Amino acid sequence: MENTWSIHKLVGRIITGGTKKTQDGQQAAGEYQRLATDHGSPIDNDDERATIEQSHVHDKAGEAGGLEDIEDAVSLPPPRRRGPRMAQLWLLLGALIATILLLVTAITTIRHIKPTSPNSSLKPPKLGLHCGSSLAEARANGCEFDLLSYSWTPSACYDRTTDLEFREWVHRPERQFGAFPFFLDRQGTAHITDEEALSFRAGSLARTTQEEHLGHCIFWMRRVERTLEGANGGRFAERGDGMPHTLHCTENLLAQLEGPNPKDRDELHAVIAIGYNTC
Repeated sequence: MENTWSIHKLVGRIITGGTKKTQDGQQAAGEYQRLATDHGSPIDNDDERATIEQSHVHDKAGEAGGLEDIEDAVSLPPPRRRGPRMAQLWLLLGALIATILLLVTAITTIRHIKPTSPNSSLKPPKLGLHCGSSLAEARANGCEFDLLSYSWTPSACYDRTTDLEFREWVHRPERQFGAFPFFLDRQGTAHITDEEALSFRAGSLARTTQEEHLGHCIFWMRRVERTLEGANGGRFAERGDGMPHTLHCTENLLAQLEGPNPKDRDELHAVIAIGYNTC
Protein backbone atom coordinates (compact mmCIF):
# COMPACT_ATOMS: atom_id res chain seq x y z
CA MET A 1 0.00 0.00 0.00
CA GLU A 2 2.84 2.34 0.74
CA ASN A 3 4.35 1.80 -2.70
CA THR A 4 0.96 2.27 -4.32
CA TRP A 5 0.44 5.50 -2.45
CA SER A 6 3.92 6.64 -3.45
CA ILE A 7 3.14 5.91 -7.10
CA HIS A 8 -0.02 7.99 -6.98
CA LYS A 9 1.81 10.87 -5.34
CA LEU A 10 4.52 10.66 -7.98
CA VAL A 11 2.00 10.71 -10.84
CA GLY A 12 0.36 13.76 -9.36
CA ARG A 13 3.71 15.45 -9.06
CA ILE A 14 4.51 14.66 -12.69
CA ILE A 15 1.19 16.01 -13.95
CA THR A 16 1.29 19.21 -11.94
CA GLY A 17 5.00 19.84 -12.22
CA GLY A 18 4.78 21.61 -15.53
CA THR A 19 7.38 24.13 -14.52
CA LYS A 20 10.13 21.58 -13.81
CA LYS A 21 12.85 20.92 -16.26
CA THR A 22 12.98 17.93 -18.54
CA GLN A 23 15.74 16.32 -16.50
CA ASP A 24 13.50 16.27 -13.38
CA GLY A 25 10.75 14.63 -15.38
CA GLN A 26 13.13 11.91 -16.54
CA GLN A 27 14.30 11.28 -12.95
CA ALA A 28 10.69 11.07 -11.80
CA ALA A 29 9.92 8.59 -14.52
CA GLY A 30 12.87 6.46 -13.42
CA GLU A 31 11.70 6.52 -9.82
CA TYR A 32 8.22 5.54 -10.93
CA GLN A 33 9.65 2.60 -12.84
CA ARG A 34 11.59 1.45 -9.78
CA LEU A 35 8.61 1.71 -7.48
CA ALA A 36 6.39 -0.10 -9.91
CA THR A 37 8.91 -2.91 -10.20
CA ASP A 38 9.23 -3.21 -6.46
CA HIS A 39 5.47 -3.36 -6.22
CA GLY A 40 5.35 -6.07 -8.86
CA SER A 41 3.43 -3.92 -11.34
CA PRO A 42 5.48 -3.26 -14.53
CA ILE A 43 4.39 -0.34 -16.69
CA ASP A 44 2.23 -2.18 -19.15
CA ASN A 45 -0.84 -0.01 -18.83
CA ASP A 46 -1.32 2.35 -21.82
CA ASP A 47 -2.94 4.99 -19.65
CA GLU A 48 0.02 5.06 -17.37
CA ARG A 49 2.40 5.36 -20.30
CA ALA A 50 0.31 8.22 -21.68
CA THR A 51 0.55 9.89 -18.29
CA ILE A 52 4.35 9.67 -18.39
CA GLU A 53 4.47 11.06 -21.95
CA GLN A 54 2.15 13.86 -20.95
CA SER A 55 4.53 14.81 -18.19
CA HIS A 56 7.25 15.43 -20.78
CA VAL A 57 4.94 17.75 -22.64
CA HIS A 58 4.34 19.65 -19.42
CA ASP A 59 8.08 19.83 -18.84
CA LYS A 60 8.54 21.40 -22.29
CA ALA A 61 5.68 23.75 -21.57
CA GLY A 62 7.48 24.87 -18.43
CA GLU A 63 10.61 25.66 -20.41
CA ALA A 64 8.66 27.51 -23.12
CA GLY A 65 6.50 29.44 -20.67
CA GLY A 66 3.34 27.33 -20.69
CA LEU A 67 1.50 24.57 -22.52
CA GLU A 68 -0.12 26.99 -24.95
CA ASP A 69 3.29 28.37 -25.94
CA ILE A 70 4.83 24.97 -26.59
CA GLU A 71 1.85 23.83 -28.64
CA ASP A 72 2.17 26.91 -30.78
CA ALA A 73 5.91 26.41 -31.09
CA VAL A 74 5.58 22.75 -32.07
CA SER A 75 2.42 22.60 -34.20
CA LEU A 76 2.40 25.94 -36.09
CA PRO A 77 4.75 26.40 -39.09
CA PRO A 78 6.94 29.48 -39.19
CA PRO A 79 5.21 32.51 -40.70
CA ARG A 80 5.67 32.83 -44.46
CA ARG A 81 6.87 35.89 -46.21
CA ARG A 82 3.88 36.72 -48.40
CA GLY A 83 5.05 40.03 -49.75
CA PRO A 84 6.50 38.89 -53.14
CA ARG A 85 3.71 36.36 -53.68
CA MET A 86 1.00 38.93 -53.03
CA ALA A 87 2.72 41.31 -55.45
CA GLN A 88 2.63 38.61 -58.15
CA LEU A 89 -1.06 38.00 -57.50
CA TRP A 90 -1.81 41.71 -57.87
CA LEU A 91 0.18 41.84 -61.13
CA LEU A 92 -1.74 38.86 -62.53
CA LEU A 93 -5.04 40.41 -61.49
CA GLY A 94 -4.10 43.69 -63.17
CA ALA A 95 -3.08 41.91 -66.38
CA LEU A 96 -6.38 40.00 -66.41
CA ILE A 97 -8.40 43.19 -66.00
CA ALA A 98 -6.41 44.92 -68.77
CA THR A 99 -6.98 41.98 -71.13
CA ILE A 100 -10.72 42.02 -70.48
CA LEU A 101 -10.88 45.76 -71.14
CA LEU A 102 -8.98 45.35 -74.43
CA LEU A 103 -11.35 42.60 -75.57
CA VAL A 104 -14.40 44.68 -74.71
CA THR A 105 -12.94 47.65 -76.61
CA ALA A 106 -12.16 45.52 -79.67
CA ILE A 107 -15.63 43.95 -79.75
CA THR A 108 -17.27 47.35 -79.38
CA THR A 109 -15.16 48.78 -82.21
CA ILE A 110 -15.94 45.87 -84.54
CA ARG A 111 -19.66 46.17 -83.87
CA HIS A 112 -19.48 49.89 -84.54
CA ILE A 113 -17.70 49.43 -87.89
CA LYS A 114 -19.60 46.37 -89.09
CA PRO A 115 -22.47 47.20 -91.48
CA THR A 116 -25.80 46.78 -89.75
CA SER A 117 -27.65 45.74 -92.90
CA PRO A 118 -26.89 44.39 -96.39
CA ASN A 119 -27.56 47.86 -97.83
CA SER A 120 -25.19 49.68 -95.49
CA SER A 121 -21.86 50.88 -96.81
CA LEU A 122 -18.36 51.63 -95.63
CA LYS A 123 -17.84 54.35 -98.24
CA PRO A 124 -16.48 57.66 -96.98
CA PRO A 125 -19.10 60.36 -96.54
CA LYS A 126 -19.77 62.70 -99.41
CA LEU A 127 -17.90 65.99 -99.35
CA GLY A 128 -20.88 68.05 -100.47
CA LEU A 129 -19.01 69.39 -103.52
CA HIS A 130 -20.80 70.13 -106.78
CA CYS A 131 -20.19 71.68 -110.16
CA GLY A 132 -23.38 73.72 -110.43
CA SER A 133 -25.57 73.64 -113.50
CA SER A 134 -23.62 75.71 -116.01
CA LEU A 135 -20.16 75.93 -117.51
CA ALA A 136 -19.47 79.13 -115.58
CA GLU A 137 -20.38 77.50 -112.25
CA ALA A 138 -18.38 74.37 -113.03
CA ARG A 139 -15.25 76.37 -113.76
CA ALA A 140 -15.81 78.66 -110.77
CA ASN A 141 -16.05 75.61 -108.50
CA GLY A 142 -12.76 74.22 -109.81
CA CYS A 143 -14.33 71.25 -111.58
CA GLU A 144 -12.67 69.32 -114.39
CA PHE A 145 -14.28 67.64 -117.35
CA ASP A 146 -14.04 63.86 -116.90
CA LEU A 147 -14.41 62.16 -120.27
CA LEU A 148 -14.94 58.72 -118.72
CA SER A 149 -18.08 59.90 -116.89
CA TYR A 150 -19.00 62.48 -119.56
CA SER A 151 -19.37 65.14 -116.88
CA TRP A 152 -17.82 68.07 -115.04
CA THR A 153 -16.48 66.63 -111.79
CA PRO A 154 -15.12 68.16 -108.55
CA SER A 155 -11.34 67.81 -108.44
CA ALA A 156 -11.45 65.96 -105.09
CA CYS A 157 -13.27 63.03 -106.73
CA TYR A 158 -11.67 63.16 -110.17
CA ASP A 159 -9.54 60.11 -111.00
CA ARG A 160 -7.14 61.46 -113.58
CA THR A 161 -5.40 58.10 -114.12
CA THR A 162 -8.37 56.20 -115.54
CA ASP A 163 -9.58 59.29 -117.41
CA LEU A 164 -6.24 59.60 -119.24
CA GLU A 165 -6.26 55.85 -120.04
CA PHE A 166 -9.73 56.12 -121.53
CA ARG A 167 -8.87 59.27 -123.48
CA GLU A 168 -5.85 57.58 -125.05
CA TRP A 169 -7.98 54.59 -126.09
CA VAL A 170 -10.93 56.60 -127.44
CA HIS A 171 -8.67 58.85 -129.59
CA ARG A 172 -7.16 55.95 -131.50
CA PRO A 173 -7.98 56.06 -135.23
CA GLU A 174 -8.99 52.37 -135.30
CA ARG A 175 -12.10 53.11 -133.26
CA GLN A 176 -15.38 52.31 -134.97
CA PHE A 177 -16.57 55.45 -136.80
CA GLY A 178 -13.05 56.85 -136.32
CA ALA A 179 -11.22 58.57 -133.48
CA PHE A 180 -13.30 60.26 -130.81
CA PRO A 181 -16.62 58.74 -131.97
CA PHE A 182 -19.14 61.21 -130.50
CA PHE A 183 -21.93 62.61 -132.65
CA LEU A 184 -25.06 64.68 -132.53
CA ASP A 185 -27.14 62.39 -134.72
CA ARG A 186 -27.91 58.71 -135.00
CA GLN A 187 -26.41 58.35 -138.45
CA GLY A 188 -23.02 59.73 -137.36
CA THR A 189 -22.89 62.67 -139.75
CA ALA A 190 -22.60 65.50 -137.17
CA HIS A 191 -19.30 64.80 -135.45
CA ILE A 192 -18.41 66.42 -132.12
CA THR A 193 -14.80 67.25 -132.85
CA ASP A 194 -13.08 67.27 -129.46
CA GLU A 195 -13.44 67.11 -125.69
CA GLU A 196 -13.94 70.84 -125.27
CA ALA A 197 -16.85 70.79 -127.70
CA LEU A 198 -18.30 67.78 -125.87
CA SER A 199 -17.92 69.49 -122.48
CA PHE A 200 -19.76 72.55 -123.76
CA ARG A 201 -22.79 70.36 -124.36
CA ALA A 202 -23.26 69.66 -120.64
CA GLY A 203 -26.97 69.29 -119.96
CA SER A 204 -27.68 67.64 -123.32
CA LEU A 205 -27.37 64.26 -125.07
CA ALA A 206 -24.91 62.85 -127.57
CA ARG A 207 -24.55 59.60 -129.47
CA THR A 208 -21.64 57.20 -129.70
CA THR A 209 -20.77 53.71 -130.90
CA GLN A 210 -21.46 50.50 -129.03
CA GLU A 211 -17.72 49.86 -129.12
CA GLU A 212 -17.08 53.12 -127.25
CA HIS A 213 -19.90 52.26 -124.86
CA LEU A 214 -18.36 48.89 -123.95
CA GLY A 215 -14.90 50.48 -123.67
CA HIS A 216 -16.36 53.00 -121.21
CA CYS A 217 -17.66 50.09 -119.09
CA ILE A 218 -14.29 48.34 -119.05
CA PHE A 219 -12.35 51.44 -118.00
CA TRP A 220 -15.02 52.20 -115.42
CA MET A 221 -14.29 48.84 -113.80
CA ARG A 222 -10.66 49.92 -113.48
CA ARG A 223 -11.78 53.14 -111.82
CA VAL A 224 -13.95 51.29 -109.34
CA GLU A 225 -11.04 49.06 -108.32
CA ARG A 226 -8.66 52.00 -107.99
CA THR A 227 -11.13 53.85 -105.81
CA LEU A 228 -11.68 50.81 -103.60
CA GLU A 229 -7.91 50.66 -103.13
CA GLY A 230 -7.90 54.25 -101.87
CA ALA A 231 -7.58 56.53 -104.91
CA ASN A 232 -9.17 59.95 -104.27
CA GLY A 233 -9.60 59.02 -100.63
CA GLY A 234 -11.88 56.15 -101.64
CA ARG A 235 -14.55 58.58 -102.86
CA PHE A 236 -16.71 58.09 -105.93
CA ALA A 237 -18.33 60.89 -107.84
CA GLU A 238 -22.11 60.65 -107.87
CA ARG A 239 -22.69 59.82 -111.53
CA GLY A 240 -22.05 56.19 -112.32
CA ASP A 241 -21.67 55.25 -108.66
CA GLY A 242 -23.87 52.34 -107.66
CA MET A 243 -25.42 49.08 -108.74
CA PRO A 244 -27.65 50.42 -111.57
CA HIS A 245 -24.66 51.54 -113.64
CA THR A 246 -22.82 48.28 -112.89
CA LEU A 247 -25.80 46.20 -114.02
CA HIS A 248 -26.13 48.28 -117.18
CA CYS A 249 -22.48 47.74 -118.11
CA THR A 250 -22.34 44.04 -117.30
CA GLU A 251 -25.55 43.30 -119.22
CA ASN A 252 -24.16 44.98 -122.33
CA LEU A 253 -20.86 43.11 -122.01
CA LEU A 254 -22.68 39.79 -121.64
CA ALA A 255 -24.83 40.56 -124.67
CA GLN A 256 -21.67 41.18 -126.69
CA LEU A 257 -20.52 37.63 -125.92
CA GLU A 258 -23.44 36.36 -128.00
CA GLY A 259 -22.08 38.25 -130.99
CA PRO A 260 -22.04 41.87 -132.22
CA ASN A 261 -25.26 43.51 -133.27
CA PRO A 262 -25.12 44.09 -137.04
CA LYS A 263 -26.96 47.42 -136.59
CA ASP A 264 -24.01 48.78 -134.61
CA ARG A 265 -21.95 48.93 -137.82
CA ASP A 266 -24.29 51.40 -139.48
CA GLU A 267 -26.00 53.38 -136.72
CA LEU A 268 -25.25 54.86 -133.32
CA HIS A 269 -27.52 53.25 -130.74
CA ALA A 270 -25.64 54.24 -127.58
CA VAL A 271 -26.81 57.51 -126.03
CA ILE A 272 -24.85 59.40 -123.37
CA ALA A 273 -25.92 62.26 -121.11
CA ILE A 274 -23.35 65.01 -120.60
CA GLY A 275 -23.75 66.72 -117.27
CA TYR A 276 -22.46 68.00 -113.93
CA ASN A 277 -21.22 65.78 -111.13
CA THR A 278 -21.29 65.97 -107.36
CA CYS A 279 -18.97 64.50 -104.74
